[in-house]
Amino acid sequence: MPDATSRQEPEPLVTTTFRVGRRFKVAMTIPSFGPGETLAMNVEWSPDVPKRRLNKREIQDYRRGRDAALAEVARLIGGNVLCVEV
Repeated sequence: MPDATSRQEPEPLVTTTFRVGRRFKVAMTIPSFGPGETLAMNVEWSPDVPKRRLNKREIQDYRRGRDAALAEVARLIGGNVLCVEV
């Protein structure tokens, strides 16, 4: 029986990195999933998570990158994708 250390995580469905304004870089990972499953995408900000609101241009940059990643997921699965941000 394989132990927990020999188990490998499945390859992510989509990974992307994009700039948000001049200050930030975002790395987004969307894991593989099966029919009927929900998932949570991982979003990592560099150099740090914004401590204040993004300006209008930064919001546009973030949404453009996020939407491109979600469009790729929709294309790969041949269906619709719903994103809820909290």
